Amino acid sequence: MKTVLTVISCRFLLFCFMVLSFWLFSPSLVLSEVVPIYAQTCATQSIQTSQNTFNLPCLGSYPAPCNSSGDYLGCDDTSEEIGLSWRFGNTSYYGGVNASYFNSTLTDCTSITSVNLCYKWWGSSSSHTCTVAVDRDSGLSWSTVSPTCENSEPSSLTCVDVTSLEAWTCADFFTTTATTLAKMQALKTGGTGFTIWNFDVLYFNVTYSNFSDGEAPSFANLTAAPANNTAYDLTQIFTFNITWTDNMQVDAVSITFDGINYSTADNSITNMSDVYTFTRVGLAAGEHTYQWFANDSSDNVNQTPLQSSTVALAIPLLNLTLDDNASNLTVQPNSMVNITATLALGEGFLQLLVDELLYQQGTGVLSNLTLFSTIGTFNVTAFAPATENFTDGFTTLFVTTQDMIAPVIQLGVCLPNPSTIGEDVTCNATITDDVQVNTVVVNLTLPDATVVSPLVVNVSDDYLFTYNASQLGNVSVLWIANDSSGNEAQDSSQQYIILAANQSSGSGSSGGGSSGSSSSNLGSDSGPGALRNAPPGTAVIGNQPLPRQSSPSPSPSEGAPTTQQPSATGETTPLTGAAVGQQDAGVTFKKVTLIFLLVALLFFVVSYILRERRVTTKHLYSNKRPQKSMVKNPDVLDKLQGYVSAEILDRLKKGDHLQHKRIDPRDKEFAHHFPETAKELQEKKISVRPKKFDYERLEQVKRDITKENKVISASDMKKLFPETLGRAPKLQQETFILTPRTKEVVAKVGEDDFSKHYILKQPEKLARTEPKQALHTNRKINKTSKDKVLKGLQEVYKIE
Repeated sequence: MKTVLTVISCRFLLFCFMVLSFWLFSPSLVLSEVVPIYAQTCATQSIQTSQNTFNLPCLGSYPAPCNSSGDYLGCDDTSEEIGLSWRFGNTSYYGGVNASYFNSTLTDCTSITSVNLCYKWWGSSSSHTCTVAVDRDSGLSWSTVSPTCENSEPSSLTCVDVTSLEAWTCADFFTTTATTLAKMQALKTGGTGFTIWNFDVLYFNVTYSNFSDGEAPSFANLTAAPANNTAYDLTQIFTFNITWTDNMQVDAVSITFDGINYSTADNSITNMSDVYTFTRVGLAAGEHTYQWFANDSSDNVNQTPLQSSTVALAIPLLNLTLDDNASNLTVQPNSMVNITATLALGEGFLQLLVDELLYQQGTGVLSNLTLFSTIGTFNVTAFAPATENFTDGFTTLFVTTQDMIAPVIQLGVCLPNPSTIGEDVTCNATITDDVQVNTVVVNLTLPDATVVSPLVVNVSDDYLFTYNASQLGNVSVLWIANDSSGNEAQDSSQQYIILAANQSSGSGSSGGGSSGSSSSNLGSDSGPGALRNAPPGTAVIGNQPLPRQSSPSPSPSEGAPTTQQPSATGETTPLTGAAVGQQDAGVTFKKVTLIFLLVALLFFVVSYILRERRVTTKHLYSNKRPQKSMVKNPDVLDKLQGYVSAEILDRLKKGDHLQHKRIDPRDKEFAHHFPETAKELQEKKISVRPKKFDYERLEQVKRDITKENKVISASDMKKLFPETLGRAPKLQQETFILTPRTKEVVAKVGEDDFSKHYILKQPEKLARTEPKQALHTNRKINKTSKDKVLKGLQEVYKIE
């Protein structure tokens, strides 16, 4: 019996030891207790637009026992708190109750095991949104439960597990500070009027442990990514991981990063299977320090050693383009280059430099239109200074200015052409370059294939040379021009002809004499030949021309004179032009006399025609040197009508580039009206300028035409208004009476007062004496047409 008792006693002691050991080391045997936590304060809301405005006192007393005069929310009874929801127009209003919870009498809590919220309320199930929520942070971050809206009082309480909604601790319930809250609310979303809500029950059931744990959490697998000294990147994600474990339960984990605390409570740290993760984005360059902390439900705390993570400075990325190309550029001098710099990766400002001189700085895209006027190579650099996260950086391209355009040769004329042996010939050309003309050389290829290089003279881009002809035949002119960069241009299309002395078209003779009358007319300062020798600016209408300016005449070169040899057949050399050549011995005096008379007659006919033509073109003048007539005032263009074609005039008025060129004497309309003058202008390169009327003289003409019984001479009409030359139909349409000049008028052609050149006649007598005169030769000026005629003439030639 004693043995049996001994065995039973040993087994009982062993069982007690096992139970005690299991209780000590197994969390499932930790002692715990469930306790209700009732409201300590209470407030209600009725007809509120703001969800969390609880501005009305509750009907019950808090804290107090659960009865009709005390706590209305602690018991399922007939005492309820009241709130009104409302709908007015499109505005919805809340009705609800809010209470705070704690129990200051319990002090043995070591951890919270679970939390349940129990509630009961009713009002309406239609057109309402119902909300039940809890918070452990004094209403700063509510965790919502979605209940069902009830029309009538439910048969029982509803208890919901809210353990996972908040990170509950013992201090949330077993304290003297009201930080834990719960609320019930209804929002009326439809219908009209108000709804009464009854709030009967609202309290917590908290399960807590009172077992004392002395072991702190432990950590492992402390990692950070990316690795240290990774270059700065604004979008780079940095991840820090750690594994925390505890013999009971890890309650909270936090990390202090660069002096700022982050924890699981504010959701800065995430947890998955005891692995806690903290992330940062775009850490600045430099060293960052951090330290992990963890505590369990028994408030045992552990921490890691201080850690560090280093971010290296990044290298900026710059883009640089020259005229939209990211490569070196070669351009002409005086070229504008579009320089664009962009900071593709980096921060701060950007600088744009040309040959180390700062041209522009700023943020974003820099663009500069830069002139490179001199020849050379220029360094273009985009520079980004160092910042907190980036080193300094730069990129460079080169602009090279190089003259690649050869000079431009515009050939002039060779005068005289044709020339005679022993006569000086002058040729000219206009040579320009975008930078600078360096040298100009002329090679003349003579008729015998000999090449000579005469001296070239330059006057403001006008190059000319003079050479004394010594051989019969064609002379080819080759112009060669080089600029300062070695670009060369050539033009060999200029040439002239050398004839024998007796083959030229001059007015003198080598041995046969000349016509005295023709020489007299051509050499005088009045009459048909006066316009050709008149100086520049001589007026056309009624002014006596100044003394004649004789044009340079060819002079024979030194040495023996050149003579025309008779042909091998023994025939005599024929006579050419206006000069009478030397007769052979076989030509009789009668033949010479006949030829002389024919030449004299021809000379008088030509002189008369030239006289009429040149009188109308006295507003033109000649000059050996070409002059440019620049048309800058559009109003002056109207004066060119009659001298240039309508097409060219229209282009000039529209600002065409022709306004920078001389008026072309080869214009078809000008050549049609003034054939001999156009030829002379073309050969001597004379610039044409618009005719200028004399105001006083024009007023005199107006007064004369206005008078009754006036008839204007056709010749004087053409002198007064040259645009009517060769346009008899126009004169007919304008009703002018045209009559030939009398001898008296012809004798007075050089006088200033043109009013004396009009023939005074009575219109009636004129009609009786010349009844058969054609309408196109005689028309009367009447009062209704004369003003119209003058107005039309002023439109053709503007009066200055």
